Amino acid sequence: MSCSSRRRVVSGTSTALLCFILMMLGGGGGIVDGLQQPAVEEISLDQQAVGIGGLQTQVIALQREVNKLKARAAKAVSFTVYSSKPTMTAINQGIFVFDMVVSNIANGYDALTGVFTAPYSGTYLFVLNIMVDNNNKYIQVAIDKSGTLLALTHADSINDPWDKGMCHVTAHLNSGDRVYVRHNAGLPELFGERWSSFSGILALHATGEINTPSKAASRKMDSDYRRELGTMRWKVLLCFFLTFVGDGLVDGLQKRSDDVNPLQQVVQQQSLIIQQQAAKLTALQNAFNELRVELITELRARAEKAGE
Repeated sequence: MSCSSRRRVVSGTSTALLCFILMMLGGGGGIVDGLQQPAVEEISLDQQAVGIGGLQTQVIALQREVNKLKARAAKAVSFTVYSSKPTMTAINQGIFVFDMVVSNIANGYDALTGVFTAPYSGTYLFVLNIMVDNNNKYIQVAIDKSGTLLALTHADSINDPWDKGMCHVTAHLNSGDRVYVRHNAGLPELFGERWSSFSGILALHATGEINTPSKAASRKMDSDYRRELGTMRWKVLLCFFLTFVGDGLVDGLQKRSDDVNPLQQVVQQQSLIIQQQAAKLTALQNAFNELRVELITELRARAEKAGE
């Protein structure tokens, strides 16, 4: 056989082999079609990338807010106290000591001295209720902050038997400030038990008092979230790439039986994995939202319980 004849045989064999491969893949048109997707699909990829980046920013912002809410819940302060005795008498420079503690979150109130010491700086709300018995008594009682008058009330059983008095006040306290109930005028006696009570609650933390993460910790947290979400972002982009560019390959493989289409199975498996990762991202955002609602509900419940 001559050289030219041999070249024609080899050329014919290569052509036949190429045709066989194209037939097995369902034709070469699918591959070309998969690579020549319209420009709108490229725009869709860009839009998905922007959406994933926005979601990443939202997750980081939610995590920061959750950390603030956790710190605020950990710094809750409140107390409610009354007297165990039928009659209360002012002692220790006129201070009334309420010795029965209903609640004392953060342990700011001292039942031995009757003095509340602010554990944190912020705006506090104090409420005082008093009562005098039916024995011709008159009394003025004050709420003091470290010797400064904050609020004043009185009760008069001379003209109104079993008279009651009430006052409330909001005041800014620095950490370590002392607040107490002081006799101001009249007979230094109150009707005790639950008829006279004293309560307080930290309504608003001072600026900068919340224990937020340090700058280094915040940067590390942001870096971790960005790394994790960035990895997920590329997986999602890969899913879209396989979907758009690989359409022709998948269409060609679908024309064959299951035992001759391994590429389709690989694409389907990768697509399923990416969908699961996207679902995990959505679940993460939902979990942050639920935790935020739970923390806010817990703070409100504590405030309501302290005010009872």
